[in-house]
Amino acid sequence: MRWKTKFYLQNILSHLPLSSSHYFWLQSQFGGFKHFSIQSKVEQGISLLEALHANGLGLRGRMTAEIGTGWAPIIPMLFSFTGQSGCSTFDVSELLREDLCMQAAEQFSRSADLLAKRIPWAWGEEAVPALGIMQASRSADELLAGLQISYHTDPTNPLGLLRDASIDLFFTNDTLEHIPCEQLHPLFSEIRRILKPDGIMLHLVDCSDHYSFGDKGINRINFLRFSAGEWNRYNTRYLFQNRLRPSEFRTMMMESGFSIDYWKQKQDQRSLGELDRFPLAPEYLGFSAEDLCASSFIVIARPHNST
Repeated sequence: MRWKTKFYLQNILSHLPLSSSHYFWLQSQFGGFKHFSIQSKVEQGISLLEALHANGLGLRGRMTAEIGTGWAPIIPMLFSFTGQSGCSTFDVSELLREDLCMQAAEQFSRSADLLAKRIPWAWGEEAVPALGIMQASRSADELLAGLQISYHTDPTNPLGLLRDASIDLFFTNDTLEHIPCEQLHPLFSEIRRILKPDGIMLHLVDCSDHYSFGDKGINRINFLRFSAGEWNRYNTRYLFQNRLRPSEFRTMMMESGFSIDYWKQKQDQRSLGELDRFPLAPEYLGFSAEDLCASSFIVIARPHNST
């Protein structure tokens, strides 16, 4: 589907009094949930685990938290196999689906042997009871309670329920790029508040144009051709993109009191090849080619006062 067609459809829907259930029904009939699969999210979760492993870190016995749960807490469920002691996961509005949680558990059960081979360094004795809970649970409430995963929603202060210095690891996956710029500094401050003195934060950020996923006629930096004013018209409540480049995220994290321990960035080769003739908006002319054409990055950071 051409990206502007998708925008116009989403823009119409965004002005209708649709609940998340109505929107999910449309997605299940015509969109990405017509054939629900955990595979892509699991791959992203494995990338996060690999980043931790590369830095001598693991989840065994750690209390975690995330923002951006979505329709099912797939990555918290994956982390349950690796010894995570519990996870508090948050959305700004209620999205969690009973049926997708149960489908995710079924798919995890079928792929457990393969996962054990993919991440042998993270797969421990805790995986057996986690798998048993996924196979035996008869409801999403039973499933999440058994895995020590708690789901919360709050449109104004999602992390406000968490106590100071109570979390070992805070993580997000494909979430920070959808948060308005003015909300990121307060979010990083909240993350600092809830992290233990030796806690860390871990993020996978997809900083490419998400409209390009379904429209091969545009590249991953297509949204950088528009000025801020022009791009505002293409942001909807169903697909908001802040267009921040990796260097801007890095600066924002450091200004919020974090030091960067690990940074792994991927480049989009098509965008690099087309950059010389690409009509960048004036506000992006000062960025490096690597910054402009980054498709994603993973970062591990910790508060400055940590040991």
